[in-house]
Amino acid sequence: MTTQSFSIVRRRPNLLDVVFPKQTDVVGYRLRGATSFSGTFNDLFTANIGRGHIDSSINRSQIQSLPGFGRVRAVFDPDNYTGGSGIADATQFWLRFRPVDAAGTPGDEEPPVLVLTEHQRRSSSLIQITGTAPVEATVADSLQVCLGNMVRSLRINNTGSNPLFVALEAGGPEIQIAATSGVYDYGTHSQTDQIFVRATGGTTTMTATFTVAGGHYLEV
Repeated sequence: MTTQSFSIVRRRPNLLDVVFPKQTDVVGYRLRGATSFSGTFNDLFTANIGRGHIDSSINRSQIQSLPGFGRVRAVFDPDNYTGGSGIADATQFWLRFRPVDAAGTPGDEEPPVLVLTEHQRRSSSLIQITGTAPVEATVADSLQVCLGNMVRSLRINNTGSNPLFVALEAGGPEIQIAATSGVYDYGTHSQTDQIFVRATGGTTTMTATFTVAGGHYLEV
């Protein structure tokens, strides 16, 4: 199972509740959004390690208590950040975050995590994601794509002009999917929460479809 960099604990219309595990020498957590896992991620906000973040538009009576220590919380409405990132509450989108130190220097950006709509994550509807696999020489350098939930019926199509390599866990093993029209079916009942993708000879576009295996987001 993927160790995600943050956990989505609540998803409601115009409300997304996220927690980050506190890290040493980190004073804030910069959340970034995009419409594709390989798209341009733009800054949404930075959650302070002491205060967290709550959008001014959020009705605080909607926010339930969240027990536990060692976590930083951010509650926001995706529709407040449609400008630069293009994300919207009514559609699925992707989030990444970077820890920020006291000097304001951002650390390494964590892998992209898929955020589904409330309807998608609680239904058996088919979900589709698209993106571009980067050129990398080995599986160790593949782009990790976190699907946010355990999923099943995973089907991956290589829609680009170069070979696509896909692994379901860090370090492989890999499946090679032929260029242009290659397809890989993981199986109706097999489950995963991540894929690792890379291409050779040049980037390649890809599409993946799946259904959500359970009704809850992964916890960190």
